[in-house]
Amino acid sequence: GGGRGGGGGCVLTREEVDALCALSEDPERCHWGSWGSLPQGVESANGTYESADVIAAFPAESSIEPVHLDRELQNSFQLQKTLCKQMKKQLLKTKGLTASTKLEKWRRRLGARLKRQRERITEVQAALDYSMTHGWRTFEAIRDVLVQAGALEEGTLKPLPLGDVARQINGTNELWLAMAMAYPAVADLPPAQLASLIAALVSADAVSRPQMSCAYGPSERVMEVVNGLGDDQLALAVLQDNHGVSLPLDIDLRLCGLVEAWTAGADWESVTGDCTLDDGDVARLLSRTSDMLRQVSHIPQLLPELRENARAAYKSMDRAPISELLR
Repeated sequence: GGGRGGGGGCVLTREEVDALCALSEDPERCHWGSWGSLPQGVESANGTYESADVIAAFPAESSIEPVHLDRELQNSFQLQKTLCKQMKKQLLKTKGLTASTKLEKWRRRLGARLKRQRERITEVQAALDYSMTHGWRTFEAIRDVLVQAGALEEGTLKPLPLGDVARQINGTNELWLAMAMAYPAVADLPPAQLASLIAALVSADAVSRPQMSCAYGPSERVMEVVNGLGDDQLALAVLQDNHGVSLPLDIDLRLCGLVEAWTAGADWESVTGDCTLDDGDVARLLSRTSDMLRQVSHIPQLLPELRENARAAYKSMDRAPISELLR
């Protein structure tokens, strides 16, 4: 067996016995049973023949002679150890080393910051390149639409009469609004019905509610003009689609009767009470229609009778509370 203590044998710990077994020729057969305690602090365990051979090969404690260092050598070794500790402390206190350490930390932080900045610059540059490329493509597409629609002269890109009208209109799709105002039948509409048609063209800009209704329907003459605009609307839609341009071509007739009633002289309580919109939505619709009428009345390229009807419609709509919004 093996153990700690015992008479003339060697004294080994459990770890030393296990290490010796691991170095034997057949480690798997050299093993020990469970350890137990004996009197006088001796620990023992049952072994095998192989483990006994391993222990027998280990020199007895009495045969191992300790190494004794010379006193002078011991003192020299201790002095060198003390000097090394002192030198290390002095180096840590040296200002140059401290400054160098701080400088190295600052350099690493700056390097990490510069790396993040370079990555950010790369991201921004990529986004800018995409935006510029996309913006230029959009510009070219709109230019081609304007040329093929007859608003710009091909080659020189000088504005033609339709282009002059479009550039003086403020709206989501100025070309479509210009084409509608240039349609000959529009000039024959009386002021109230002209306001009604313009409301159908701009209501999407003023009111964005999907569910809305009004007790006033569009008049017959307004419906005739809208039907006549259908061919131009379809042609422009196809032209925009061919060039990847997605500008709206709205004609919403749900609220044009309300605008016609207000322009014809209906009071505020009547028009707001006969629709599902709140007062703010009604005010925005009437205000946007009035602003469009004002623009049309100042475009010299349009027919004189159309500009005159637009001025008359604008004056009719310029009543409280809408007049307060138009100032």
